[in-house]
Amino acid sequence: MSRHLLRPATKQYVHRAAPLAVAAFAGAFDGITFAALYGMKRFLTAYTGALVRIRRDSDNAEADIGYVAATGLLDTAAAAAHIGGGSGFVVTWYDQSGNGRDATQATAGSQPAYVASGINSLPAFSVPTGSAQRLATASYAHFPSKRGSVLTMLRTTRAADYGVIWAARAIPTTNYAKAYLSVTGPAYKWFDGSHATAAANDATATNYVLSFARTGDTTVQHRRNGALADTLTVGNIQPDNEIMKIGNGEANNESIGAYYVFQAELASAISAANHNTIGNEMATLYGITWNTVS
Repeated sequence: MSRHLLRPATKQYVHRAAPLAVAAFAGAFDGITFAALYGMKRFLTAYTGALVRIRRDSDNAEADIGYVAATGLLDTAAAAAHIGGGSGFVVTWYDQSGNGRDATQATAGSQPAYVASGINSLPAFSVPTGSAQRLATASYAHFPSKRGSVLTMLRTTRAADYGVIWAARAIPTTNYAKAYLSVTGPAYKWFDGSHATAAANDATATNYVLSFARTGDTTVQHRRNGALADTLTVGNIQPDNEIMKIGNGEANNESIGAYYVFQAELASAISAANHNTIGNEMATLYGITWNTVS
């Protein structure tokens, strides 16, 4: 009688690869101290709040919109879900610096429009030509050392005249400063008692990182995408308090007509290293050519 030997079943081993480690988020601007910092992206590891607050026009409901964890970019899916089929408007652009200097607008008719695909197809907000739309901070001491730097990433949509990209007014109103962008007229002004002006023009629909750095009591350097455009000689600006405005300034005809995606202010003259850190990040995000600051 033949016997059939039963062989034990062969054990099957399935190799499972270990899960890939996900790198922790690191802010592009970690290590830089800002007086105020606004962006359509999370730029500091320490900041974990919302980036913007958006109102939808269908029922005026508002919602804070955060960022995508992996990239830090604005959560456009959450924004789209909140806005629905209508239009969205920016109520607040949150300050990422930790100083609580949120730029906000309570009046619905003066709120900038949210743009899902703005500069380089990334989200932005729009300030139309000739509008009264702007965001503004509360009063606060901003440049206490008489030094300061303002950087703005935008694309102008205006075909003529000029408009405010940034404005700060002292309390009382005897001293004030404004940075202007223009296509056909005087482009950059750092106003104080002397009304200093630099005559330089920019092109419509061009992306710019505009930098204004107060490098001395009477000196302001202006750069476009890192390249030195002008050195302005101005009088002393020693405001005790300032109201910072993004968008239109004091009147409707000071509205630049632009897409905004980033604004930073430092309470001192910006170093070349920090200037390049910011500029290179903006170049990568928004498709500009950055000229290295030395």
